Amino acid sequence: MQILAPSIQTIPRNTEPPTEELRYLSGRKMFKKRKKEEGSHSSFMLTYTNLMMLLMTFFIVLVSMGRIQEEKVKIGMYSFREAFFSGGLGMLFGSKKPIDFKYLIQQERIKLQKKISTSLERALEKEKKKVEIVPVKEGIALRIPGEILFDLGKAELKPEAKKILDKLVPVFKKYN
Repeated sequence: MQILAPSIQTIPRNTEPPTEELRYLSGRKMFKKRKKEEGSHSSFMLTYTNLMMLLMTFFIVLVSMGRIQEEKVKIGMYSFREAFFSGGLGMLFGSKKPIDFKYLIQQERIKLQKKISTSLERALEKEKKKVEIVPVKEGIALRIPGEILFDLGKAELKPEAKKILDKLVPVFKKYN
């Protein structure tokens, strides 16, 4: 039995690639070298440029939405300022002066302090010498000496102190 070996032909270098016949005869597949694409660097730049354009569009949309909100806030602040601080009429037709709310609140507080102090004075008529009512910045202070409230060296209230405190309870309930 005779084994026939395919004949192998050598291909000189700087010539065309082997034909289909030669590939078959050599018994192995030969792969063609791929030509380098001339646009490979430009395809990377194209993708990068698309990404940058999308990012720029996204940030333009964000900034424009932020400006819309900012303009709404400015309009609201202007309206508020006109109504309360620049002498605008607001809801009080015919009024030319702006309302000084701090002054009004202070006057209401003074009236309330006077009412509370007169109520306390009425409740403590008999104990005027023992209890002192003093107006302070925060409201009204009651000064009751320790000798009236407690015996020396003890922590229990005297019966006389309980009577004074019982007279104060209705006033405190009334003005909360």
